Amino acid sequence: MGVTVRASAPPDRDQLVTDHLGLVRALAQRLAQRLPTQVELNDLISVGVMGLIDAAGRYRIADPTTGAEGVVLLPVRRDPSGGSTGASFRITWAAEPASADLVYDVQIERPGGPFESWVTGVTTRRAHFVPDSGPGEYRFRARVRDAVSGAMTGWSPPRGIAVS
Repeated sequence: MGVTVRASAPPDRDQLVTDHLGLVRALAQRLAQRLPTQVELNDLISVGVMGLIDAAGRYRIADPTTGAEGVVLLPVRRDPSGGSTGASFRITWAAEPASADLVYDVQIERPGGPFESWVTGVTTRRAHFVPDSGPGEYRFRARVRDAVSGAMTGWSPPRGIAVS
């Protein structure tokens, strides 16, 4: 199974995926050494690319073996997208829990402030957030990091919640 990323996303996202394909390949090769020989390297790379796309955002994908095409849309999600200062928001940064030696880092940008660490080094895919700096826009972004080597993807595009 192979997946080809087509240039349908904004260039910065395409560049993010392109820049980190080598990391995906290196991690897949390392993981393949620990798995039974029936697990093919190309399958591991395909899964890794899907994880990279998960971190990066929206991409058109194509399977060159079957010709199947589709669009994957996996940015950081928030539910609800707005609410009061006492509301609880579910922030989701991945479709699946992290596997092998990978972890997720999530940053938050509070109203009027810079991005800073919120959740770091976790394998979970989501957490709940209650606004802690009053009304305004809170934004979240995430990345995938190899906990052993320290290699990491770039940050996903930020998603915001409006707090009144």
